[in-house]
Amino acid sequence: MTPFEFLDHDSVKRPIEWGDTDDMLRRVKERLDEYVTVARKLDQTEIPTDKRVSIDHIDSICNKIWLALKSYLRGDLSSAYRSMDDLFRQTALSDLVTSMSQIGRPVSGGRAVSFRLRESQSPLLNSGELFHVPIQRRHLIESNRFSVPGLPTLYLGGSLLTCWHELGCPSFESTYAAAIWMERDQECRVFSLSATPQAINSYLPYAEEYQQEEQASELAGDLLFQWPLLMCCLIPVKHPNSPFKPEYLLPQGLMSFVTHNKDIDAVAFPSSKVSVQSYDQVGPSTNYAFPISGEVANGYDPKLKGLFRSTPPVQWTTLASLDYATAHDRARHNVEIAPGISVPHESTAFGKAEANLVSIAHKIQMGTISGSGRIVSAS
Repeated sequence: MTPFEFLDHDSVKRPIEWGDTDDMLRRVKERLDEYVTVARKLDQTEIPTDKRVSIDHIDSICNKIWLALKSYLRGDLSSAYRSMDDLFRQTALSDLVTSMSQIGRPVSGGRAVSFRLRESQSPLLNSGELFHVPIQRRHLIESNRFSVPGLPTLYLGGSLLTCWHELGCPSFESTYAAAIWMERDQECRVFSLSATPQAINSYLPYAEEYQQEEQASELAGDLLFQWPLLMCCLIPVKHPNSPFKPEYLLPQGLMSFVTHNKDIDAVAFPSSKVSVQSYDQVGPSTNYAFPISGEVANGYDPKLKGLFRSTPPVQWTTLASLDYATAHDRARHNVEIAPGISVPHESTAFGKAEANLVSIAHKIQMGTISGSGRIVSAS
């Protein structure tokens, strides 16, 4: 079995689904066992030597994931954390931590940008109002997939469409948007779980056309040991209105581990609410979660404030009505607007609004319009 046949196998690419059971632990164990069984059929001679992983290694990764989940469900947080620590430190998952001087969508001649959205019935006037929840208001932070309750976290999206879906598709009239980018002299270390088997497989025709089969095989090799953890972090929520969501235990455990690891600044993960059908959609559908790093009583985390710059918030209908962008500011990927129907992102309202924000961000970066881009505290 080739790496791409492996990634296209139903037992690999299919997300974990509840079915007719409420026994999450059993369901996860079944799917991880299926994954290891299929992995044993993989011909790793087609994977670059430095990317090859033994089946015993993959089995060990799956076992540590299951042990961590089992401990969380028993309320044994210390054992769960030890399993997560072993998972990260004693497996090849540590290779997924990459140093990045830019995150988000590339901008011609400028810094790559990511995006923030916020719904508000009152006007938002400064960049701080689209930054993370102020530390003194951490009591408002609820449990979410990669959000530990009470921990202020800066979330960035690879596109406005992704941000909008993550917010639950709010009304445009009450939505504000901003573009955010990293300072030129800054870098961060990101634990990346941002690709799926479907996305990697979709890269194969492009790789064959442009003689990039080796790069495609490297991506497949990375995903071989990455996918079990990501698959278990993206389990659909069965009871969305219930206060306890066991589907959040592993991703929150991963985020807790990140907050205790000074060598990691953020987690990158694919949105579970946006359909990804091709490799060029991976970046736009990626989310970044930056937990606060310092012990500050009020305001914003100084490390994150120093790491990022931002446009002011712009009300959505105003943003979408502008004709401000150049051809270089427009994204070139396709988006699915209905099952089986994809259109160029730049032709949609999201694409046009995004291009206008990118243009504003680029001009701030170049100094051609006023504003430093520094994060200004909310009043």
